[in-house]
Amino acid sequence: MRTVPIAYDFDKECKITKIVEDLLILNGEDKDKQLDLERDLDEIIYVLYNLTPEEIALVEESVK
Repeated sequence: MRTVPIAYDFDKECKITKIVEDLLILNGEDKDKQLDLERDLDEIIYVLYNLTPEEIALVEESVK
């Protein structure tokens, strides 16, 4: 079994928490704002895990 690395950054944790709270408040009511927040969250995660453009493309393709 492979282990998944846990990346931690306090500033990014605060940003992630805020985005998730905003998403919960939206509750699907504003789809455009929701997509913007989800993209912001994705970008933070990509940076947190130091993903390359190629790795990001793989992730993006896998969730279509």
